[in-house]
Amino acid sequence: MINWIIGIIIFLAAGYMMFKHIQRSKQGKCPHCASKCSCGEDHC
Repeated sequence: MINWIIGIIIFLAAGYMMFKHIQRSKQGKCPHCASKCSCGEDHC
């Protein structure tokens, strides 16, 4: 029973991380801005 709970937690965490990664990649290179600039540029 505990194995099922641990497995579910691991899969939920992996799914959440994949979802956040996809959301960040849709925004652009820098996750804090909507433009396609890199995080080192001034206007980002």
